[in-house]
Amino acid sequence: MKKIKMDFLFVILLAAGIIIGTFSGNVRSYAASQRVMLSDYKLSSEKIYPGDTFKITFTLKNTSKYAVNNIKVTVSSEDGSILPDGNAGTIFIDKIDKESESTQDISLKAGVNLTDKSYKLNIKTEYEGSYGTPYEVTDSVYVPITLKQGIMISDLYIAEEEIRLGDNIEILASVNNTGATTLYNVTATVSGSNISKQQCFVGNVAAGKTGSVDIITKTTALYMKTRNDNKIVITYEDREGNRYEEKMKITSGGEEGTINVMEVNYADIIEVKKDDRNPNRAAVSIVLGLGIVIVIVVIIIERRKKKKELLDEF
Repeated sequence: MKKIKMDFLFVILLAAGIIIGTFSGNVRSYAASQRVMLSDYKLSSEKIYPGDTFKITFTLKNTSKYAVNNIKVTVSSEDGSILPDGNAGTIFIDKIDKESESTQDISLKAGVNLTDKSYKLNIKTEYEGSYGTPYEVTDSVYVPITLKQGIMISDLYIAEEEIRLGDNIEILASVNNTGATTLYNVTATVSGSNISKQQCFVGNVAAGKTGSVDIITKTTALYMKTRNDNKIVITYEDREGNRYEEKMKITSGGEEGTINVMEVNYADIIEVKKDDRNPNRAAVSIVLGLGIVIVIVVIIIERRKKKKELLDEF
């Protein structure tokens, strides 16, 4: 009878152990399933420059089948390159229901000495699961910083003083990089109502440096006061390959954007041709005169020789 009681007690204890073990296993499995993750984010500006204040809007998603509570979110950068603007960079959320989302935003400020690259930003989420179990997860996003670009066209002029229809003219200019980053694939193009379209490749221009433009084009129309669309266009790219342009009107001897192209002076050409013919005729005349003189001299010498020979015979 005693043995039966002992066996019965053993069975009860074994069953209790199995039940407790199963329950504990369920608790651990449940705890492991608690998960809040960053599902989306966006920045308030497409381009963020050093010293700018901007906002990041992000969405946290509770992927588990249980609600999470007492959520603390901290947004920071490891190297201090991006700091909270006017707050501690921390947000508190009471609760996110199961399989639900919460969208938040926070203001940040980029450091004034940042360079042209992307900076890592950490979003750390601390929260409690069922039975107050603590959890922590950190997601990372990257904030691209762009240095400001600046360009100025200067020293624009036409080398020739008197310009006539059909002339080749040389247009010179300087491209000054007034920004904080390199200008890539800089190209200059001239075109308009008085000149043919021509282009030259300047290349990359580093920050604070100057590139030179030297284009030879041709005049195509006479000067007209109402036609003032002669211009130079400078195109360039940033680090990502985005294209930009800067324009400036070309002016020479007239209203802004006009080139004083005059008619060809044919009278001058005729005079030049006359001047070109006169030296040739004079030269021919001189040559002919010298030839005649030589012939006469030769004849006289021959006659004198013959006369001397006749006298010698007598």
